[in-house]
Amino acid sequence: SMSLFINILKGAQVEWLDHENKVVVKKGDLEHVFTSQYITIKESRSMVPLRYLAESIGFDVEWVEIDWAVLIKSHN
Repeated sequence: SMSLFINILKGAQVEWLDHENKVVVKKGDLEHVFTSQYITIKESRSMVPLRYLAESIGFDVEWVEIDWAVLIKSHN
């Protein structure tokens, strides 16, 4: 859901580097660069896989098969 995405990125800086086709996400001391192999552009929006994004900025991601749900937890 959109609220989940916003909560994961709360306090993060997200920047699109058009000339390099990269997305840079900075949160605290963590920084991750998503290259074009991970980026999908749809309707002028850059999208990256949620699991990859969450793990790159310090979250744990777990698949809960019985509920068919994804659990995303911070390390705190």
